[in-house]
Amino acid sequence: MPEPQLLHWRERAFVSPAMAGEILCYSSGYIRRLVSAGVLKAIRQTKGGPLFIVVESISDYLDRLEAEQAPVRAEAGPTPSKYGHLTVVK
Repeated sequence: MPEPQLLHWRERAFVSPAMAGEILCYSSGYIRRLVSAGVLKAIRQTKGGPLFIVVESISDYLDRLEAEQAPVRAEAGPTPSKYGHLTVVK
């Protein structure tokens, strides 16, 4: 009998803090801090039940991180450093 296929995380509504940590390369503890800070959204289906992270909030977080990165500019060449053997790249 074939092994059932798991849904890709983007196709799910919710993931565990551990899976969110794997997706973002953070610890599950840091994921919980992001939830507490309001950066990621999470739900509990029952009072005192397990925490589930809303996948849409993970996607939004990744989009914000990508937008905050400085654009890469093409320049004539690298800037020489005072150390000689190192090259400063802007």
